[in-house]
Amino acid sequence: MRFRVPRRCYRQHVSTRPPDDASMSGTPSVLRRRPTIADVARLADVSTATVSRVLSGVAKVSAEKQAQVLRAIEQLDYNPSDLTRAVFSGRSNGVGVLVADMRNPYYVDLVRGVESVITEGGGLVFLANGSRDPERQQAILRAMDAQRLRGLVITANRGIDEGIVRRMADRGAEVVFVTRPAGISHPRIHSVRVDDEAVGALAWKHLRDRGRRNVAVVTQSLDTVTQRARLRGIRDAARLDGVELSDDRVVELRSSDEPARGLNEVLKVRGDAGRGPVDAVFAATGIGTLRAYQELVDLGVRVPDDVAFVGFDDFLWAPYLASPLTVVTQPSLEMGTRAARLIIDEPGTAVERVLAPSLTVRAST
Repeated sequence: MRFRVPRRCYRQHVSTRPPDDASMSGTPSVLRRRPTIADVARLADVSTATVSRVLSGVAKVSAEKQAQVLRAIEQLDYNPSDLTRAVFSGRSNGVGVLVADMRNPYYVDLVRGVESVITEGGGLVFLANGSRDPERQQAILRAMDAQRLRGLVITANRGIDEGIVRRMADRGAEVVFVTRPAGISHPRIHSVRVDDEAVGALAWKHLRDRGRRNVAVVTQSLDTVTQRARLRGIRDAARLDGVELSDDRVVELRSSDEPARGLNEVLKVRGDAGRGPVDAVFAATGIGTLRAYQELVDLGVRVPDDVAFVGFDDFLWAPYLASPLTVVTQPSLEMGTRAARLIIDEPGTAVERVLAPSLTVRAST
């Protein structure tokens, strides 16, 4: 049996009549829809192309027609979507932020810095977590590229598809690498980072001044430019004081989710030329700080009585541990604001900003 919808019932539920002008001019309506550029053009008695030229400001429009369009926009309370702006101008007013790992508290202030500048200018920040997964990061970059973003801030050190980044810059987006050199030559690709060699040197000088010279270093991965630079910084500073920081004093994390298990063996090594056992640990990343401290606690090592400890990046809980942590910090809020300013200012040439680290001294040293 065929089921037939009664014609009268169909007419009650479906209407092909377009909304009348009243539904777009302030008259209350349950079915009121968002006004479109076509509505503005019809009310202003101009073409949609003329409206787009007024909105984008990229071509001259007579004063009379511009006034007509602006009156229609005000009357309809028309607010073009970011996608509409992107179609007219070739890009939106959004800025993407791709962070390597949201578990790192450093990114909180970084994103706050970016957001404070971008939202002040009427833009919107899109935040994405790469989870240190190259495939995930590439998918995020492709999605952000499709949004025609005005700018992009990248914190990931590995797994970045440079082809996508370059294409976004070619299309007008300002791209800022934060925490690392850009590594891509392009007038719209910039970097804002801390002086990584100074990070290592600062940690060494502080431990040396505390009488600790047998230092072990915990890194997350020496595959990254930043961590190699921090290791180089502490080694060069130690060498100036006649101390050689050998490879057997360097621990790479086996996993970001587990304690720094290799630290146990390093603590037992007496080192070359009769040097004593490790009396200090420097963790060169935020995750490294967490995992190295976790391992010291698991081993029953007393901080700082047995081993002094210097971490990297500050944590909300760092001052409240049994031995509050001494940390080398980077100005994350400032790094975020500077990255956003480069996007807003569009300097026209590649810019590199290198900021100095600082030391927060607490009881762990």
